[in-house]
Amino acid sequence: MFVDSHFCINAPKYVTTDDIGNPCLTTYALHHMDECCLLFDLSIQKSANKYGQQFYTECVLYRDSTSDIVFEARYSDSKINDNTDAQALTIQAYNKELASVLQTLPRIFTTALISLMEWKNKSVEALASDSGVSDRTIRRMRNEESYETTVESIIAICVGLQLPPEVSYALIDISTCSLNNSEKHLTYRFILNSKYTHTIYDCNALLRRLGYDPLTKEI
Repeated sequence: MFVDSHFCINAPKYVTTDDIGNPCLTTYALHHMDECCLLFDLSIQKSANKYGQQFYTECVLYRDSTSDIVFEARYSDSKINDNTDAQALTIQAYNKELASVLQTLPRIFTTALISLMEWKNKSVEALASDSGVSDRTIRRMRNEESYETTVESIIAICVGLQLPPEVSYALIDISTCSLNNSEKHLTYRFILNSKYTHTIYDCNALLRRLGYDPLTKEI
């Protein structure tokens, strides 16, 4: 995913969230860029600095928004990454954990939600804050098998838990709700696939821009 101006492997070892829920790089990622981020070659195309590339650090690495420096970025697919083994192990560990979650996920919605909240170490109160779904509603979703919820509430829960798409769809599949191929539900799928690491506020803002109601009231 693109975070903190880097294309980084989307795994908990490298990507976390800040105090307001926005994605950011972990301390480990900041010290192991070559392990988790795509590499690019940068070449200065234009600079008012008469010293040119001598001041590469000043001109490129710490370039601010008022700089008149123009540079070209090319993906370094020819570079040998010394940490490919570490990358492979990270992806392997992530897939192993994800497979375990999916394989052991209860087939009853109430217990599945409880299980996923435990996996994400998220309390009812914290999930209510992160999803915009009231704590009363979350408790009913956790405890009452006959409770009729909405697909919007489930998607908000998935965003609040920052569930990987595969897990989100598994949770929806065992609920009484479903997603169809309407434009609105395709937008929901886009959120589950591409915006699940963002805040519920970002997701609701996107829906409003597209002319749809927000998922929740953002309590």
